[in-house]
Amino acid sequence: MTENKIIEKLSSYLSKFPSLGKRSAMKITLHLLNKKEVLLNPLIDALIEAKEKISPCKHCGNLDETNPCSICNDKSRDDKTICVVKDVMSLWVIEKTGEYKGKYFILNDSILKKYGDNLESVVGNLKKLIESRGVDEIIFAMPLNIDGKTMQYFIMQELGDKVKYCELAHGVPIGSDLEYIDEGTLQSALSNRKSIN
Repeated sequence: MTENKIIEKLSSYLSKFPSLGKRSAMKITLHLLNKKEVLLNPLIDALIEAKEKISPCKHCGNLDETNPCSICNDKSRDDKTICVVKDVMSLWVIEKTGEYKGKYFILNDSILKKYGDNLESVVGNLKKLIESRGVDEIIFAMPLNIDGKTMQYFIMQELGDKVKYCELAHGVPIGSDLEYIDEGTLQSALSNRKSIN
């Protein structure tokens, strides 16, 4: 017996989501269809509302109902500091800490296109933001991999010495035993050690 084409189509779309394979997508599809009133209909309403009301911020790229977004509009936040992040999820993770009080700039998929034309326009947008806000510090909260470091280097080369550059401290996670820490993390923790007296 072959699968229904409509079910197959829905499952195919769901399988394009991060971390969802074909089997998981099919399970979700069948679960949604078996619970139309409780899950499927409210999901459809939420998707339509998101499509109509959510858009990327024209300044930083954050997803929000307002444009500029609520973070860019917040007058209590520091205009002179920008945290450069890979994507919206990274922004939300930092926001949950309650520690950072500056503004953001989101690269989105440009980090994966480091040799593409898109990159220069992204950095051009960052330059405009720096000039319009009088930014004096950029904090890089990039992935600790070759793409993240390359993107960081590229931005620094393009901007020159117009601003002060910082990156997030990295090293041994709180609550972890050294035996479970990889060598690269431990090496970074040792080289970035700080005084405690």
